[in-house]
Amino acid sequence: MEDNFISFFRPSIGDEEINEVVDCLKSGWLTTAARTKKFEAEFSKYMGFSHAVAMNSCTAALHLALEAVGLKAGELVLVPTLTFATTAEVVRYFNAIPVLVDVREDDFCMNMEHAAQILSDIEAGKPVKGVPKRHKGVRAIIPVHYGGQVADVVSARRLCEKHGLFLIEDCAHCCPAYYQDGQGQWQMVGRSADIACFSFYANKTITTGEGGMALTESQEWADRMRVMCLHGIS
Repeated sequence: MEDNFISFFRPSIGDEEINEVVDCLKSGWLTTAARTKKFEAEFSKYMGFSHAVAMNSCTAALHLALEAVGLKAGELVLVPTLTFATTAEVVRYFNAIPVLVDVREDDFCMNMEHAAQILSDIEAGKPVKGVPKRHKGVRAIIPVHYGGQVADVVSARRLCEKHGLFLIEDCAHCCPAYYQDGQGQWQMVGRSADIACFSFYANKTITTGEGGMALTESQEWADRMRVMCLHGIS
């Protein structure tokens, strides 16, 4: 049986990684400092974004992304039925309402046709499963790139533009990855988002043990998330 065992993950740790950790310990800076800022700069450049905010997890990134775009109590956020609990959990932090959208059978990512139907039903005042009769408007869509498969963010972007919503991508499962945009050009995952959120948990392609990152083109949102991730301390 041991020969058939498949590890949940197997990190690649060599002398370079070990030496970097030792150098960090010797520096006396064990939390956010110069190394974190360098990581932000290098990761944002690699992903093609103007701003990156490092956090302790992708959960924190999703949380503060929703805070940055102004999610309020009673508002709705579309999330897929198949994802880690975090995607819907962070919506509840605001006493807002996660609206579950079916996923496609071929890639387990959010079904944008179902998302479009839900948005149309909400606007028409029709009942939607899981949505209480008394609620506020829809604030955002959070598609999840599942297991390395890129969600249909081109359609998600169109839906957001049509209905005046924000697009926050949960990229925890997908870095690096590329997709074709509406013009057929290849883009790095996250490029369609207002804010793209990444994970560096131990089983991810890039790991810091724990950790996450929010990427955006908005200076305002980046500044807001940076302040909020330090509890309002400047």
